[in-house]
Amino acid sequence: MLALLADDFAAKYGEVWRFEVREGGFAHENGTALVFRVDPVTAFGFGRGEVGSQTRWRFPSPA
Repeated sequence: MLALLADDFAAKYGEVWRFEVREGGFAHENGTALVFRVDPVTAFGFGRGEVGSQTRWRFPSPA
């Protein structure tokens, strides 16, 4: 999964964002960044402007 994510970063942001996957994180010449997966349960979105609004999304539990 981390290798796919590393490829996606490089595809979107360019080769300067190419990471090597090592020990559960992204390794680069400046060090290693740990990478975590977070499964959302609920997310909120808020509109701006004269009339406020909000939306709530609920996500199913991961299997």
